[in-house]
Amino acid sequence: MEKNKKNFGEMEIAPDMVNLIHRVFNLWARKREEECLAILRQLLEEQQHYSPLQQLMQAATDASPLFWASTSWAVVYAVARDMADYQGSVSDFERMIAPMAKPPVFNYPCPQGTIHRAFNHHPYMHKPIHRWEENGASRRELALLHYLCARMD
Repeated sequence: MEKNKKNFGEMEIAPDMVNLIHRVFNLWARKREEECLAILRQLLEEQQHYSPLQQLMQAATDASPLFWASTSWAVVYAVARDMADYQGSVSDFERMIAPMAKPPVFNYPCPQGTIHRAFNHHPYMHKPIHRWEENGASRRELALLHYLCARMD
């Protein structure tokens, strides 16, 4: 093999060509990185146009497989109350989500009174969501809660 040539499999490539290949690859990689960052910036900008409540509703839609019963909506309401600054009543919340809380997206709709019943049966739901675990929330409630909270950050 000629001095200073690099062996790539069965091909021998001169050092100046190797350098050129490296430069082309680095430029290509930098361009792809810039494209990815531009897409990320655009998505973040679009996300900022959504209100916290809209973000929560999208997160709830994405989390629908974690719902185990209609009372799962009580977790969504508590996150709305504590993280999305929802000031409305439980009944208003149930009316607001009724159109979206239907199959095929959700297996468990939210009929009027569902959230009140959940709160009556689980006193810790009246507490801030960061205190639920220490006050007896179930694993499934905590799993949904943590997913929704992570999506709100």
